Amino acid sequence: MSALLRRIRLVHRRGEVRGALEDDFHHFRVALRHAEGKVSAIAGKALRHPYNLCPGALGQLRQLIGQPLSGDLTVVAGYSDRLKQCTHLYDLACLAIALAAGDAGARSYDVRVDDPAGDRPRAAQLRVDGRPALDWRLEGDIILSSGPFNGVSVRGAFRSYIDGADLPAETVIAATVLRRGIFISKGRFQHWGENLDAQRGGCHTLQPERIDDARLIVDSGRDFSHDPAALTRDDSDWLAVTADGFARPHGLAELDDPARP
Repeated sequence: MSALLRRIRLVHRRGEVRGALEDDFHHFRVALRHAEGKVSAIAGKALRHPYNLCPGALGQLRQLIGQPLSGDLTVVAGYSDRLKQCTHLYDLACLAIALAAGDAGARSYDVRVDDPAGDRPRAAQLRVDGRPALDWRLEGDIILSSGPFNGVSVRGAFRSYIDGADLPAETVIAATVLRRGIFISKGRFQHWGENLDAQRGGCHTLQPERIDDARLIVDSGRDFSHDPAALTRDDSDWLAVTADGFARPHGLAELDDPARP
């Protein structure tokens, strides 16, 4: 069955975290350095994006400089007004900060959200580091599962539930990653760019002062349903490590240089 596939890869070495995110509509990179428990530098790169104005959000990531490392994603997500950020760059940056706060050297998230098939509930699944982590069915906006999210809406009530529930930090991260994939999956069967005014204020590109200049980049999408191995394939060299650290040592500089691949 055809589905939205999204892969996020994060690698942490010697005070630097690099992350890559790719799905049908997006391909982003983020790198950050940290020292004394805080973010000391950060940069991003927009390799593929749905709107012409998306790369304008790259500079917004600098608002995270000086913020403390934390494995609590709900805390990290509050470091900046996410509506003024690129949603996906900011998600990736927050995940990078959470990874930097822990002991793991790498983490990967693989999302699969099936396309609609009649009235049957849609499957939404997440693998973390290659292992099954969440297996949901979606009946409209309601999650059906055997875990703690059964009966929870993926819309506004989801954040309220996360804030009030006593859940492990990694469970919160996993659920947040899968939920984002669910929203993005709608782009496969709802036309991008329709009714933009209803989304006014929803992200950096859609802020009132620039939404009228937002233009859809036609034919920028890809379908990875039958080639999941292609996701983040082009990021592998940039994420590669040796015994001494990253094989390509100038991660932030590469992101700041538009001529670099």
